[in-house]
Amino acid sequence: MGKSRQLNIAIRSAICTLHSEGKSERIIAAQLRLPKTTVHDTITRFQNTGSYESKKRSGRPKVTTKAEDKYIVLLNKRNRKKTGPEICAELNSTRTNAVSLTTVKTRLRNAGLFG
Repeated sequence: MGKSRQLNIAIRSAICTLHSEGKSERIIAAQLRLPKTTVHDTITRFQNTGSYESKKRSGRPKVTTKAEDKYIVLLNKRNRKKTGPEICAELNSTRTNAVSLTTVKTRLRNAGLFG
């Protein structure tokens, strides 16, 4: 069985608060309707790190920098009729490694620009 959703900080703090009040992991799991292993792992992680935050996960690095992301949005806002392929071509004219059209569209979507 694979891992499911990530717990938010409020639930993690509730788990640790209940544990500090002396409740067992089994009771906390039943009360919050969570698996016992999740409760145990959360308590152990808090005791080791002292924080409710989850660890940074690895992943594929972004192709564009933050400055290039801002530039993509700026190109779109300057000329609203400019299409994604045109923005992509203009961006790639200044780069050594080409950026795909999908990347440009994703950056625009993340900035709240659609269509």
